[in-house]
Amino acid sequence: MSVLSTEDWWLIAFGATVVYTAAMYWCMPTSKARLRMFAAPLAGWLFLLPTPR
Repeated sequence: MSVLSTEDWWLIAFGATVVYTAAMYWCMPTSKARLRMFAAPLAGWLFLLPTPR
């Protein structure tokens, strides 16, 4: 059984975010909703980045 490293999980999370954002972008009915759909994952990624100690 192989164990995924932290870097592997970051790549999986990034890929899933890109796929989800691209798929949901086309479902949004207004340009404002599309902008929010695009901006929300970016804001989340900024929040999740490690902070220096």
